[in-house]
Amino acid sequence: MTAGLRGWKRHLYEGGIRMPLIVRWPGRVAPHTESDLLAGHVDLMATAAELVGAKPPRNDGVSILPTLLGQPQTTKHEWMYWEIYEGPSPFQQAVRMGKWKGYRTGTKAPLELYDLSADSAEKNNIAAGHAAEVKAIEAIMAREHVPSPYYDAPEQPGKKARAGGKKKAAAP
Repeated sequence: MTAGLRGWKRHLYEGGIRMPLIVRWPGRVAPHTESDLLAGHVDLMATAAELVGAKPPRNDGVSILPTLLGQPQTTKHEWMYWEIYEGPSPFQQAVRMGKWKGYRTGTKAPLELYDLSADSAEKNNIAAGHAAEVKAIEAIMAREHVPSPYYDAPEQPGKKARAGGKKKAAAP
């Protein structure tokens, strides 16, 4: 189901977020073209905008059209961030930064670190030996996390998390 990758739907491990993009565009995209470009659904709007000659909305990804057309991709993501309030715990965060992948289940929980170039199945947490990468990924997570009025993001698993991770919505 996940080709040996850890996790599944609603997990921020690779089995839950890694997905191929399949494109068919005869005469433009060469058949059987492969790329290891770090991209996501957020890049589709920028790509579509470039295709029609329009300016993409601000902060809406990067166009992956050069990669699709077999040209050098000069604009790339330095990192990608995910956050979800469901899955195997009430809260998950993940960052992909080059070959590095960080994952945790609380805003101050210990970070799991994986070198996806050597361990795409995320079996070996190597955080203890890579302090600089852990610090860089934790900084991204802290900067990108936006507290929700509807859900608690626990600092650490088992602490401050309400049942199901949900807060009561304020009355209108």
